[in-house]
Amino acid sequence: MAKYDLAYKLAVIKAYLNGEGGYSTVATEVGITDHSTVSTWVKNYEILGESGLERRMSHKTYSVQFKLDVLQLLNNQLMI
Repeated sequence: MAKYDLAYKLAVIKAYLNGEGGYSTVATEVGITDHSTVSTWVKNYEILGESGLERRMSHKTYSVQFKLDVLQLLNNQLMI
C-alpha cells in the first residue's frame, strides 16, 4: 500500500498552489519531513496532471529463454 494516497497528495498540492506557503511550509504543516516530496508532487501534477501522482507498477518478469534471446541478439549485433 502506498504511503500517501492520491486524495492526500492532491490536498497537499492544492494547499501549495493556493498560496498557503512554500514547499517547506506546506510540508511541515501536513507532517511531511522532506519538502522535496511536495516539490516533486507539484511538478508532476503541473506536467502530467493527476496521472503524474499515481503509482506505477513496473515489476515485470521475463522468462529465461527471453533473456537468452536478448543476449544472443545483442551479441549478434556487436559482431556486425
